[in-house]
Formats: sequence, structure tokens, C-alpha cells
Amino acid sequence: MNKSILCISSSDYEGIRWGRTFPLARALAHNGLEVVLLVSEKRKSLKLWHKRYIDGVTIICYNAIIPYRIRKLPIGLFTLNFIMRALYALFHKCDLVYSDCGETPCSGWPCKINQFIYKSKYLSEYGDLLGKGGYYDSKSHMYRILFGRYFLWAISYFRQTSDYVLVLSEVMRNYVIEEMKIVPEKTILVPGGSLPDKISFKELPNSLNREVRLGYIGIDDEELKGILPILLCIKKIYPSDFKIFLFGKKVSDSIIEKYGLRDIIVEHGWVDVIKGQNKISEVDIFLLMRKDLLIGSMGWPNKLGDYLSYGRPVMIDPYGDLVSFVESHEEGFIRVNRNDEQDICEKLKSILNENYKLSAMGKYNRQIAENEISWDARVKVLINNISY
Repeated sequence: MNKSILCISSSDYEGIRWGRTFPLARALAHNGLEVVLLVSEKRKSLKLWHKRYIDGVTIICYNAIIPYRIRKLPIGLFTLNFIMRALYALFHKCDLVYSDCGETPCSGWPCKINQFIYKSKYLSEYGDLLGKGGYYDSKSHMYRILFGRYFLWAISYFRQTSDYVLVLSEVMRNYVIEEMKIVPEKTILVPGGSLPDKISFKELPNSLNREVRLGYIGIDDEELKGILPILLCIKKIYPSDFKIFLFGKKVSDSIIEKYGLRDIIVEHGWVDVIKGQNKISEVDIFLLMRKDLLIGSMGWPNKLGDYLSYGRPVMIDPYGDLVSFVESHEEGFIRVNRNDEQDICEKLKSILNENYKLSAMGKYNRQIAENEISWDARVKVLINNISY
């Protein structure tokens, strides 16, 4: 009989963490485990839950009567969504349980229930710098007064009492070992993966003979800050030679007007990386850089797996574990210093002069996606490091 794992996500079906949690669950199923994934979903229905079966994963969606911004708070313990998850964990024996965000009540506590009753192995992910010096500092003063103490306690508790801590980078591994006192043997490195079996490869032409289309997946006002130096250089020197395709949240009109970006960006809104391939594959080069290097270096951007799956070159200012990754796969990347306007302009000019063989670079990145960093390959490393 196959081993079973109960994956409990803190967020909604196709919501904020779906791009990592579901591919991870799917790859676990591909590697022979029986996988059940608990999530929430906004539905205009009186049904408290319904079930889906996708790519070998049984997905149980609980009706999200209470919005996520409330459920993720400690008072989420008193919601019907939490009670239903807790009851499932109470009455279903599993070999493994996994939480993507243990400090949120609907994810962490049901795992602890199953771990306590059935002695299941608990895998707790730590994907971001959550505490002081990280996301905690961005919380409002009122939040810190009402929930800050629980939040900081829960960050440590759900990792220290787990059997394994999943981290996305070596930087994060060192952090949980040194700051959270997690024994090294409990940490497992599982960076984001790629989906070459779901994303079709459309090869770039050898010569574009049109404006160059740069792209960014997962945009919002904060993410825009990372690529803003590129946009400003394009606006200043090459306004008619480049277009920037943005996928994600709408950028605030005030920011667009402040920097005069209206003529160089094309906002497509949120587009599913699998269902929206015709639109996303119009991009010639993807962008990957960010302003906040402290928080960024702790994780691994899921979008990189998407970029490589699409078989496109990536213009990047690497940080954290991406530095060594780019150094070992430099044929597919255009390295740029986002803080150096001259370097940015030179790289953009080289692109226009066709000094970069974009088609060959895209093929190379697609091979990386297929042969090295697929989610199935990532999860094999995870399974090999778990003792049942």
C-alpha cells in the first residue's frame, strides 16, 4: 500500500500559495504517494465542501465563508473552515502531513492534530523571512499589539515541533539552523520547480524583426520596484524598441503616472501560467530582480521555474541561491546590475544588436526545466530525505 500524505494549505484554491503548493502535491502523487490536499475556495453555495481530483491529487475545497485575511489570524481558530479541516485531520490516519504556512491556524494546527494522534511525520515549510527583520516588520502597529506575540511564537513552534522543515534556499537553511535552533538533519532543501510537462515550448525565432517583449509574472506595486530601473532606462532611451508585458495584479495608476510608464507597459492582469500559454509565450525575455534582497534571498522565486519552462532567456540581477544557480547555467541568462544604469543600457543595447542568441538561450533554459529542476525531480530529493 502506498504511503499517504495530507497537505494542508493556508490559502484558497488557485490563490496566493497555489503556484507552489499544488505542483508540490502533484509531484508527490507522481512519486507514488496518495495525496489529499485541503484548501479553501470562494463559492456561492450552501455546500460546506466539495471534492476535485486533479493529476492524481484529491483536493478537498472548503467553502471560504470567512475571507483569507481573517482566517490567517489567530481568530481563524474559531472559524468553520478550521473546524472542518481539524475534523478531517482527526479522523484520517496519514503517514505524512504537510503545512505550507504553519503559523496560520487553518494550516498548522490540523497537522499537529494528526501528528499527535497518528504519529504521522510532520513536514513544515518555511519559505519566507517571516519574523523580525522580515514580514513582521511590515505589519501594522495594531496587528503587532493584538497578534504579534502569537505570530512570533507560532513561527518557531510549528518548525521546532515538526519532524522536517522544508526550506527554499541554502540561505534559509542556515537561518533556521542558526536563529530557530533547528537541527540540520531536520532541514530539507526543496526550491521551486518547473512544469515542462504542462507548459508547451514555443521556440523563439532567430531574429525578432519587431519590438522586444520583456515579461514579468506575478507583478504588483511592490514587485514593480524590483524591475523599475529597467523600465526607466527603456522609457529614457529605448521607448519604441521594447514593450514590457506584466502578468499579475494591476499596477496602481499613481505609480504608472508618477514614472510615466503608460506607453511602455502592457498589463494583462492575472493569467494562469498553464491556461494562458498563448499570451505568456509572446514574451521574448523574462525579467527577474527585486529591491528587497534580504527577504528575497531567503526564498526561491517560483516564477523562475515558469520562465525556464517557457524556454525563454531571463534578464536577472541574481540574489541568494540564484547567484550560484546562474553561474552554473550562465548560457541562459543575461546578468545585469539593476543599480547600474550604464550596465542596464548596455545590456538592452546588446539585445537590440542581437548580440544575444535568444533562441538558443531559450532552448537551453527549456532543457534545464526538463532535465534538472522539474517538480518531480525536486520532490524525489524530498522523499529520499524522509524516514517513515
